Amino acid sequence: LAVACFSFVQDINGFVRIFRNPVVRAFGLVAVYIVLHFLFTFDSADEVPSLIKVIYNFIILFFFYQYAYSKDINDKEIKWLYAIMGILYFVSILGFIDLRSTLRTAGLAGMADNRGYALVGCVPMLLLFYKERKFLIFLLIFSAGVIIAGKRGAIICLLMTLLIMFAFLFGGKRIKTSTKILYLFIIVAGAIFLFSYYGDFMSAAFTRFGNLAEDGGSGRDDVYMTYWKGFLNNDVLDTIFGCGFHGGIKNLNLTVMAHSDVFEILYDYGIIGALLYTNVFWQIGKYLYTRFQDRNVYYYILLCMTTVMVIKSIISGTFLMAVETIIIYITIAYIIGHNDRIIKFKKYEYGKIQG
Repeated sequence: LAVACFSFVQDINGFVRIFRNPVVRAFGLVAVYIVLHFLFTFDSADEVPSLIKVIYNFIILFFFYQYAYSKDINDKEIKWLYAIMGILYFVSILGFIDLRSTLRTAGLAGMADNRGYALVGCVPMLLLFYKERKFLIFLLIFSAGVIIAGKRGAIICLLMTLLIMFAFLFGGKRIKTSTKILYLFIIVAGAIFLFSYYGDFMSAAFTRFGNLAEDGGSGRDDVYMTYWKGFLNNDVLDTIFGCGFHGGIKNLNLTVMAHSDVFEILYDYGIIGALLYTNVFWQIGKYLYTRFQDRNVYYYILLCMTTVMVIKSIISGTFLMAVETIIIYITIAYIIGHNDRIIKFKKYEYGKIQG
């Protein structure tokens, strides 16, 4: 955080320029609204650290956009950053298996490991490896880790991401037909191998989908309904502006957040906050549609990560989640910053030709 802030202060003009991008500007408006809202509604200084964690996500997004736009970070560095993070998450998920088994036996914990969300956030950036042999190895390892972790929402994110990634790989002449066949063979062989060693955890993960009707998504349906009823019962001012940071926990006799940005933001930040947050997705969608002249690898990475962000926003939440959200925001920032730099370079070259 200190490095990012120092970088902005050192190049204040560059920091201001990043908000010319409509996606970055949309994120910035949300961040400003959160801070201003907090200044007028907070009850205790004890809430400040929690707010800093949320704002930290936005600062990291601004920082990586500026880094990518100025080419202070490149494809090789960013892809290995995500590869290393993914391996570390995979190892930590495997390392937690024995403890999870003990906790489940004692009835103290559910099947799922929340790090599955962090790991699935590392998957889209693997497309930068798609011309290399290690791509499929990383993809199999990360996919296995997400499934072993057992988070239903993370598995849904993974499946949608894999569909988009394979649409990229198999949709054109990016890889040879023989390579496509080899990929399919390795995927099947890898699945058999993984189920042989971690079959109990993988089958348990899919069993949790069958329990959705019984557990209501781990009780989330009740939480959603409580937040929604709370929003409907608000007065006009709170309906428009919201009840403030962690408003649901303070006012609705709950000990948990909404686990959905839809209900969390609507209750905490009102209709204005919900519109500002919806604008983020609208601007990303417009960017995908208008700013990529061809459907290249960067387009598909951004499409994958946007899909993950939409799904997680609806069924789990990204807004107040620190680690998982940082992984999502860095990817979005890097791809958009990188693409903006390419667009700027092409305009410069075109201007030289015209001149």
